[in-house]
Amino acid sequence: MNRLKICMVATGTPGVPPKGGGGLERAIYELIKALSRLGHDVTLIDTTSIKERDLEADLSFCRVVRVRHLNLVRLHSLPLRYLLHEFVRQISLVSYALSLIPLMIRLSSCTYDIIHVHNRYTFLATRLAQILSGVHVPIIFTCHNGSLLKKRYPLWLRIYWIPEWIALKKLL
Repeated sequence: MNRLKICMVATGTPGVPPKGGGGLERAIYELIKALSRLGHDVTLIDTTSIKERDLEADLSFCRVVRVRHLNLVRLHSLPLRYLLHEFVRQISLVSYALSLIPLMIRLSSCTYDIIHVHNRYTFLATRLAQILSGVHVPIIFTCHNGSLLKKRYPLWLRIYWIPEWIALKKLL
C-alpha cells in the first residue's frame, strides 16, 4: 500500500477533538487516528478555539495546523433563538473558511495526495485556494447534512444550504 499525504480540514467550530458529544468532530478525530495507524501522513487543519476541545487528547499521530479566525463559539452555548444561533454559527464557519484560503495557498507546495473537507464553506475555500495557487489535488467532501437538502424548509433557512448545493454539484 502506498503512503498517502492527506490534508484533513476540520469544520471550523468547535475544535477537534471534542470533550463530550460532537459526532462530527469525533468522526474527524477517529478518521485521522485510523489513517495515521495505516501509515499515512496526515495533517489536520483545525480552529484555534479551545472551547469544548479535549486538551488531554493525543494528537501526536498527526501534524496539526491551527487557524485563527473570528470564532463566535462562546455564543453557541447561549439560549438563542434558532435563527440567531444558526446565523452566529454560519458567521464562524465563513470566517474559518476565509482564513483557510491563504493557508491552503501556502500549503499547496506540500503536494498533498488528497484534501478531505467536512464543511461546505471549507470546500469552497479549498477549491478557491486551488484555483489561485494553480495546484489541483483531489478533494473529498463529506456531506454531513445530505438529508437536509431534500426536505422542504422556509426560504430563509434554505439560504444556509446554498454552499452545500454548490459543493455537491461541483463534485457530481
